[in-house]
Amino acid sequence: MFRSFISFLRCRPIRASYRPMTTTTFADIPDINDIVDRVWWWIRQSGDGTTPLKIAAAYHQRGGWEGWAQVEIAYAIQQKYEKVALVREVKVFEGTGQAADFVITHRTDHTQPVQIVELKCERGSLSGNQFGALVASDIRKIQTSPLRADFKPATVYVVAISVTQDGLRSLRGVVQTSIQVIGDIWVSYHVQNIGVANDRGGS
Repeated sequence: MFRSFISFLRCRPIRASYRPMTTTTFADIPDINDIVDRVWWWIRQSGDGTTPLKIAAAYHQRGGWEGWAQVEIAYAIQQKYEKVALVREVKVFEGTGQAADFVITHRTDHTQPVQIVELKCERGSLSGNQFGALVASDIRKIQTSPLRADFKPATVYVVAISVTQDGLRSLRGVVQTSIQVIGDIWVSYHVQNIGVANDRGGS
């Protein structure tokens, strides 16, 4: 069996079962709560309900399943938030060739903070500890890599989907709170505000 967690760093642990939101927390552009809701919806409710089985199968395939997850989650976000532009694989950091998986902006209101997402999906070719190390590396990247000025202000997220108990345990030293989606699939995240009013770090 696979399990699904959504872990919230710096938030009070949530013990009750997660339920999808019926309203958005940001009027037109999704914040982390909305993105988590879209991930939950993709896994639990999209299509014919076979997504957990597909994730279980993809976990064992060579090359992993992160690219597929990116496409599905991007589609789920765009279907609900028609006023946003979502672009994948964008070079947002100064002095590096590294790209963020998603960059979400409001199409007309450019005062809204940019939402930047780094996604990590556990795959069978990695041990749980190796997966946790990749997630921790992404968190260090968003904490220490200068963000390009044209993407500020921004909120940057590392979102990790773990599908084994070993993968989940490896994230417990990185994230603090978890919400179960279904079975053995868990989603975890870290939030870094950059150049916004409630900045807790970054440049």
